[in-house]
Amino acid sequence: MMAFFRSSFARAAEPGTFKYMMNALDTKFGGMLFIFIGIGITSWEGMARLARGQVLSLREKEFVEAARSMGANNVRIMFRHILPNILGPLIVAETLAIPAISTMRRS
Repeated sequence: MMAFFRSSFARAAEPGTFKYMMNALDTKFGGMLFIFIGIGITSWEGMARLARGQVLSLREKEFVEAARSMGANNVRIMFRHILPNILGPLIVAETLAIPAISTMRRS
């Protein structure tokens, strides 16, 4: 994927075009931008599955039911109750996934 992105965006592009901006941004990142894009495209599924499971579990908890009974709308419940409670497991899972991603990149 990185080879595709680099070969597509490395060709001489006119200033002001999307290709030119992506190539300049990649240069500023030290050539790592397309690696980040490739990792983002290929490794989000596990994190999405974990987040969905956490949300489905937390929406049945007592504190969410209490907030709902006090008249809180869905957006408030999501940002004030569910999101802060799923961040911990998501951060831990992503931290533990970093070594696996770095070994994938080497091979």
